Amino acid sequence: MSVRKVTISLDPDLYAAAKADAERKGTSVSSWMSDAAAEKLRQQAWDEYMASYEAEHGEFTEEELGRPIPVAYVSGKKQAS
Repeated sequence: MSVRKVTISLDPDLYAAAKADAERKGTSVSSWMSDAAAEKLRQQAWDEYMASYEAEHGEFTEEELGRPIPVAYVSGKKQAS
């Protein structure tokens, strides 16, 4: 895998928290930061998708938001019932 080295600046408390979490997970701070950036980009893409969906179909109602998610969808794959 090809990587690009970068230099970033973090608040000391944020760095300490990230380092401690990385150590708990048995990974490097570099890998932890990479995962955090990827998650941020996934969340951003999801937010943009949902905004686009709601612009086309209308906002979700409180009733829709309160419905439980069927277990068949929890894994991210529709399962045969």
